[in-house]
Amino acid sequence: MNALTPTILTIVGITGDLSKRKLLPALATLAAAHALPEQFRIVGITRQKTVTLDSLLESVEGAEDIRKYIGIFPMSLTEQTEYERLKAYLLTIEQELGGSPQHLWYLSVPPETAWPIIEQLGTSGLSKAPGTKLLVEKP
Repeated sequence: MNALTPTILTIVGITGDLSKRKLLPALATLAAAHALPEQFRIVGITRQKTVTLDSLLESVEGAEDIRKYIGIFPMSLTEQTEYERLKAYLLTIEQELGGSPQHLWYLSVPPETAWPIIEQLGTSGLSKAPGTKLLVEKP
């Protein structure tokens, strides 16, 4: 649907159980129903350097419907230089989408990990773009 806002959904902790069982299948259902914007990308952040798109999606029902939207970005969640690298990667996606998409940050991480990530997002400037929203999965 072209009328929807271009969006980059960044899921921190994409390899977690809840992401695989609930979040990714829900996104696949939306994709199958053509309810996602044409200009929609999912950036899956993981600390695991060996995760591939195939290994991530192998147990996700409807994975073929979201495969074209998703990419994996391995990184350390504690190093500021990694957030600068992520910022450059997201800029590349923004350019592919042709503008200034909204950024949705979904933190699918343990509660004690969320606050340091939020601080890094602020320090790096990743949370300051217009249209940026943050969802913390666990209080």
